[in-house]
Amino acid sequence: MRKLLALLLALALVMSLAVTASAEAARDTLVVIPFTKCENLDPYNDTIDMDSIVMCNVFDNLWQRDENCEYQGMLAKEWTLSDDGRYYIVTLRDDVTFSDGTPVNADAVIYSYQCALKMSSWGYTYSTVIKDIEKVDEYTVNIYKYASYSSIIPFCTDYLPIVSPTAREGHEAEFAKKPVGSGSYTVESFDPATNYVVMKAREDYFQGAPAIEYVEVRVPLDSAVALVALENDEVQLISMPMNETDLDLAEDEGFSVYASAGWACKTLLIWCEPFNSDNELALAVNQAVNRENVAIYMGNDATPAKNYYSEKLMGRYAGKVPVYDYDPEAAAAHLAASGYDGSVITITVPPDQEMAGLSVYNDLMAIGINCELNVVETSTYYDMWYDATVGITIADYGVAYSSPEEMLSYFATDGFYNMYGLCASNEAYDTNLKAAGETWDDDERETYVLAAIEAARDLSQYVPLYDIQSKYVASPALKGLDDSYAATYRFYLWKAYFGD
Repeated sequence: MRKLLALLLALALVMSLAVTASAEAARDTLVVIPFTKCENLDPYNDTIDMDSIVMCNVFDNLWQRDENCEYQGMLAKEWTLSDDGRYYIVTLRDDVTFSDGTPVNADAVIYSYQCALKMSSWGYTYSTVIKDIEKVDEYTVNIYKYASYSSIIPFCTDYLPIVSPTAREGHEAEFAKKPVGSGSYTVESFDPATNYVVMKAREDYFQGAPAIEYVEVRVPLDSAVALVALENDEVQLISMPMNETDLDLAEDEGFSVYASAGWACKTLLIWCEPFNSDNELALAVNQAVNRENVAIYMGNDATPAKNYYSEKLMGRYAGKVPVYDYDPEAAAAHLAASGYDGSVITITVPPDQEMAGLSVYNDLMAIGINCELNVVETSTYYDMWYDATVGITIADYGVAYSSPEEMLSYFATDGFYNMYGLCASNEAYDTNLKAAGETWDDDERETYVLAAIEAARDLSQYVPLYDIQSKYVASPALKGLDDSYAATYRFYLWKAYFGD
């Protein structure tokens, strides 16, 4: 009955998949349901409307991750940290070309960085990790840290894809449809109307020709509908989040479920008004949420958060600044001291977070905050993120490419989120974070960082709920995948192949 209902709800979507991905077709094509849809294929377009599967297979980065999430050279052949710790000296491979035949060299790396800086939406992020990239010779660059804590290698692994200057400069509109990188695949076709992307394997890829000739990247679907498409062999890889019920069913049916502890934890974001100007109300929400109940609602893999960020992201700071305990009496006192007028506060979540959203809804209603729970489809949910209408929500927060200090910097007075009025900061937060970036002594920096985390906790910009294991699902016939892809969202498909 469940399967029939899902089919009836999304027959048109599933049929559209079946047109080009028949189960009877030869196994030279992999069909993917991605994390996000692709609206343009230029990684340095202002909105970065490209799924990571397309990005990391069309473009190469300086570094890549192995199956254990350890960093290895990709376009970088050798690298050393300068004696003063302020920059990396990076020697590039000299045997790699873009798909247009032009060389991958120092000029291409610098050009890519300069393109990134020009982005109105993301340029700030690049400029606050990488201070500058300097050419030493044709195949050597110096990459300078913005601050002592800048995570150069992780950041460049995820967010500095190297593009062909020859193909892009002066041809940005064409590049957004037919980009040129040095990756294992090229773009065979891109349909802006459907957001479908077809990639073709490069036989001359420097790390080895991919075994799968074509990869078709579709759009996110409802979790149950995605599972039906997988069951019908209309897709073979689902990288988008799925709810636990569908994940359990997929595993019971013999599909491969890959899991990895990641750098993110599920987090209740409580930014924007009325919270920015009413810290007491933010504190009320913070202490009203029972993260133990949220974890129970979400299943066995959910571990209640004990740190401000996930334990993996916290690193040496883990366990040193505890989150606020669930305390409904304290929450009620903060609410009474706030300026809350009884207005309805909306909590918007995707389907896989409905139960967590319900738990938070019940907690807030219990202390007198009038709420409504808004559950929207995954694709709609991310559209709401892009146009800043998502409001209070539950989302993964924390990424593989940032240090805790960099995560904190996004919320500072001059930080990325404050630029858009999403959060509030204060002097204690800003002062300690600035001092952390200016010292190159690790122990001294820790003192400032812990003080900044305490200030952030008291601002209650968000509430960490539970640490997670990220998961994705694939056909058992699809081999050569790593568990680590679940946490990093970087699927190196040149390693993948179809087997028995």
